[in-house]
Amino acid sequence: MKLTMKQWNNETMELIDPYKGQKDIENKIIRAVGNPGERFKEDALRLIRAIRIAAQFSFAIEDKTWQEIINDSSLIKEVSSERIQAELLKILESDYPYDGIMFLKSSGLLKFIIPELLEGIDVSQVRPGRHHTTDVFTHNLLSLKYCPSKDPIVKFAALLHDVGKPKVMSKDEDNLVIFHNHEVAGAKIAGEICDRLKFPKIDKERVVNLIRWHMFGVNEDQTDAAIRRFIRKIGVESVLDMMDIRIADRLGSGRPADSWRSNLFKKRVEEQLKPAKFSINDLAVDGNDIMRELNIKPGPKVGEILKKLFKEVDEDLSRNSKDYLLKRLKELTS
Repeated sequence: MKLTMKQWNNETMELIDPYKGQKDIENKIIRAVGNPGERFKEDALRLIRAIRIAAQFSFAIEDKTWQEIINDSSLIKEVSSERIQAELLKILESDYPYDGIMFLKSSGLLKFIIPELLEGIDVSQVRPGRHHTTDVFTHNLLSLKYCPSKDPIVKFAALLHDVGKPKVMSKDEDNLVIFHNHEVAGAKIAGEICDRLKFPKIDKERVVNLIRWHMFGVNEDQTDAAIRRFIRKIGVESVLDMMDIRIADRLGSGRPADSWRSNLFKKRVEEQLKPAKFSINDLAVDGNDIMRELNIKPGPKVGEILKKLFKEVDEDLSRNSKDYLLKRLKELTS
């Protein structure tokens, strides 16, 4: 079929459309060209790419094409991890990442890409008076769905944030399920997943860090120093991403996105980010000052004194003046 497109330099441009692709686009349908089985065997990456396009544009997958994705799902093992990772990240940064992951599950592809997620199926989290109402798998996917971040790495962390729960599941004295240290187990598992999918080191470290510390406590009585310690632990560059993980976790549990405590905590974090005095390098004195004042040579003692001074300043930033710190220096070493 030939479709006249437009006039260009007095020549008629025509589109050759033997497979009626224009009609499929109009109807929002993903369809393999010709025999689906042949197409997927030519390049098995097309299995996940079809799902990625469906997630990106909210398209449906034509029945025969979908059935062949199911039939040939094991072929994805022949595809390099780097190519799979690229398509997975595109699914995560699409407008419909939840649907994309569910497509991967329903097709059988997920068990070859992130089988650890499937271990959460039917692992109940329900406890009387607690917020969880679904199994671990569903909670992880809903957390992805509601993650406010546009960053696919943060979304990946949201998807995997409770992946460690099946490994550490146990029962308490009332025979109710508990998941002690699931964030530690989850960080380890997430790191292994990132390695398998050949994530760059910097992206792997971000995912692992967000999962490792996502169980942070929120308390209106926390001091400014405690807030700063939290920021240092998470990392200045990741602390706002952690706030998005907390929102995703809450919404994925069926709770409101925030509470007055979490709003207060986020406000205080943002306030403490402004001064950005979070390291020894920000002290009003340095190692040279200490060596000069105490007439000592470079060595471990200089670092130990700096740490003591930093701890004091961290409790009260108003102490970060050269006069005060030199005075404290003499008191500490007298």
